[in-house]
Parts: sequence; structure tokens; C-alpha cells
Amino acid sequence: MSKDLPPRPDLQWKLLEEKVARAAREHPEKYQLLLENPSPDPAYASQVARVKRFLECYTADRTFRGAMDTPEQAAQLEAYQIDIDPEEIRFLWDHDFHMEKRHSKDWCAPLSVQRYRLWITEKILHRERLRVADINPTDERHARWRQRQMNRMLGHLGRGAYERIINAPFSIELSDGCSVGCWFCGVSAEKRKEDWPCTPENQAMWREMMDQLHELMGPTAQFGFCYWATDPLDNPDYEAFMRDYADRLGGWPQTTTAQAHKHVERVRKLLVESRQRGCLINRFSVLSLGIFKKLLQAFTAEELLYTELITQNMEATSMQSNSGRARGSERLKVKASQTEAAGEDWEEKPGTIACVSGFLINMPRKTVKLITPVPCNDRWPNGYWVFEEGTFQDAASFRALMDGMMERHMPMSARLQRPACFRRDLKFTETSDGFELHSFGLTKTWFGGEITTTMGRLIAAGDRTVQEVALETEKSTGQPLEKTMNFLNQLFDEGLLDEEPARSPWQPAAAETGSPALAASNL
Repeated sequence: MSKDLPPRPDLQWKLLEEKVARAAREHPEKYQLLLENPSPDPAYASQVARVKRFLECYTADRTFRGAMDTPEQAAQLEAYQIDIDPEEIRFLWDHDFHMEKRHSKDWCAPLSVQRYRLWITEKILHRERLRVADINPTDERHARWRQRQMNRMLGHLGRGAYERIINAPFSIELSDGCSVGCWFCGVSAEKRKEDWPCTPENQAMWREMMDQLHELMGPTAQFGFCYWATDPLDNPDYEAFMRDYADRLGGWPQTTTAQAHKHVERVRKLLVESRQRGCLINRFSVLSLGIFKKLLQAFTAEELLYTELITQNMEATSMQSNSGRARGSERLKVKASQTEAAGEDWEEKPGTIACVSGFLINMPRKTVKLITPVPCNDRWPNGYWVFEEGTFQDAASFRALMDGMMERHMPMSARLQRPACFRRDLKFTETSDGFELHSFGLTKTWFGGEITTTMGRLIAAGDRTVQEVALETEKSTGQPLEKTMNFLNQLFDEGLLDEEPARSPWQPAAAETGSPALAASNL
């Protein structure tokens, strides 16, 4: 047994959701919910948008930050056309002031601050709802495998990444490669080679594939997205494909692009249409301060209320992930030295920008990979495991390929003939009453006396199969096979047993053999 209680985000976000809903319901004169509101009060939405814009400038521009509380402040506010008083919202940008006031009993945040914080809470709740509730594939193999990978990530990547990664069911690339060439690309996108055009033949195949995804995943299929090591705006037919996506899967997926400044009118229409078709949040990746200024000149604060600006420029307070093309680069080291939030141990923190536990699909190449986020390293520099890759020719072979991958790599329990060993990142320590597992993000303690210690020791040795651990435990301790298998499957479900893809090409597992008790426990 474990002394550690698993995290309960399902309860945490529900309690917060109830609190937010109650605030808007009981105090409509003060608070509105904006995210799913098709017609919010324009003045209310504008106030939140203007606070958002100030904070974007503060995050993106070192000169703007430095001008606060100096004679240059007015000039910077005018340059960015900021029409909100920085003093009024000081709680949101001045760290010392924030820390002073956050626990003060005699201080009440201005209404503009309260409304903005409510807006941020709405977006966090939306992410949590996706992560722990809405994304739940119909196929039980995929659903349980995804949950197992999420359990693994808590220790593997740490709580921060665990809470940020939604583990989307799939991503589809409509181009082969990317034209942008970001120096920090966390998935090492190659140069753009070709796009997949929306010809009648391709569109017919696309629609059939959307139907297959919906049949396989149910409502969860609407929460995929259509970019990866690509920029969606590279494909001139992106919007046409998204309309079919929305028609068949129930919602327009999120768009993240680094080229909004190049396609202003196209993007303006995309933002409107995508929101009308169910997309709640889009994102612009901002590569330079010059691009940031162009975006603010092209779009009003109100137009970008539902669009997050991901400030990747060197002057910004944010820090890129130490993964993919950025991993170990001199430019990333320079950025870390200039970014207080990076911390002295930034190189030691697990890096990944991957956010899919499912299928990575490329349309020009007609390939499918089964992937899940992991800390990047020499073997997985792009921050995700690849369990298998295959090709398809049409919608039928596409479905067959995904079905096969799930059957081969998404077992419902620990397979008898597979190695029984802890993940490589876990440190095993025997205790007087069991054992302890320590990783970057989590420490778990198991107790139960000599039987538990024996099982932990056998698994930590890493040289036995699941079946061998169960049989040897029975022989040395007398514990029934069924109890040992229950324990092994508990470790398996929590993502503590190693599932890293083998270095050699994947081969189907040998037919399961062994005692009837073992076989019954492995169903």
C-alpha cells in the first residue's frame, strides 16, 4: 500500500468552478464570465482586455518594464496607447506590492484587478476541464493509457508541467515542415517542404478521416488541433480544413501561429470565425519585439481578448523550454542569464513543449506516430516518446493503423512477458516497512513489510518479467499470485513501471503463457 494520496484535480477545479459561477451569479453588477459568453457587456470586456494589454507590454518589453515608476512611464504608456492606470493594477505587475497586499486584511483589490483575475481563473478552469474531464477517449484502451501517461508525468516532469499539459488526443500537420524557423523550436521543426492542398480528393479523404476520429474517440475528438512542427498559416487551405473539422467533430480547434503579423486580415477573420464555431482561445507566438509592436498596431486590445500572446522575444520575461532546437543552445543560455524567472537550475528542469498523448498525424507524408510527452534527453531531444510510426493511404487504412497501435501499445494491465522495472528516472530506496520511489516531481512511499520490500527489490533489479516477479514473490514470501499481480498493476496504472519504447524496432509481444492465476490477473 502507498501512504501518498494521489492528486485530486477533479475535485479542486470543480470547487473553484463553483466559486467562480457563484461570484458571477450573486454579483452580476460586478462580475461577468467571459470565456463562453457570446455577448458580454462591451465595457466590461474592454476593461479586461485593456488590463491584459498592459500586462502583455510589461511582459514583452524590457524598456516598458523599466519605465514604470520613472519619468519615462508616461511616454511608454503613450507609445503603446495604454489607457489604464498602472497604479490601479499594481497588484498584477509589482511583485513586492503583490506580496505585501495578498495577505492584507484591510486591503481590497480594485475592481479592474478582480475582474482580470476572474478572467485568468476562467482560462485555468477551461484548461483543467479539458485535461481531467472533457478529454476522455471513448475507446477504453486510449482513455486508460492516456491517464497512465498523465500519472507518470507528475513525477517525470513535475507538477508545473503536469498541470499545464492537456494531453490532447491527437495533432494533425497539414504541411510537411515549417517556414518560420524559430531558433527555440521545442520539436525541431524542419524547413517547409510542401503543404497538403484542399483538392476535392483530399477533402473527401479528410472528411472520412474526421469521421473515423469521431467514431474512435467520441466527443473527445473535437479537442485535437492541427499543427505541430508546422505553422498552420503555411497552408493556404487551413481554414477550409478547419470548417470540415468543426462540422464533423463538433468544434473549431485552437490555432497557434507565429505569422499573424504577416496575414492580418486573414487572421482577423479566422479569430472571428473560429470563436463563432466553438474555439474559446487562440494563440500568437511572438518572435521579436518588432513583431509584438506590429501586432498591437494591427489588432485592438478587444480583438485579442481571446488570444494569448506567447512572448518568445529576447526582451520578454518568459523563458523558452530547454528542448528541441533550443536545448543546450548558446542563445538559450543568454536568455536564461537575462530572465529572472529561469532560475539557476533551469538546465536541470525537465524540458518539453509536447502536449499530445495520442496520435501525431502528418497529411503530406500520410504518417501516424503514437506519442506522449517526456523530459527531453539525448534519445528524445524533442520531448516526447514515439512508440510506433506507420503510414496509411486512405481513411480505412488510417483507422486500421490507429487500432493496431492501440492494441500493441495500450494494454489494460501489465503484460506478463514484458520486463518489470521502474522508470529510469525513479530512485528506489528500501525502507524498514517497504520502499520509496523518488523522482523530479514526486516521492511515493509504499509500506507492507517484507513482502512489499521483496517486490520492490525484484522490480528495482530490472532483470525479470512481470510473470517472474509474481512467481518469485510467491516462492519467497508465500504471497498469492493474485495479490502480487494486483500490486504490480497498481504500479503500472500509476505510471511507475517503465514503458519507454525499446531502442530496437518494436516487435509484437510473445503469446502470454503462465499459470491460470497469472493469466486471470492480466485480463
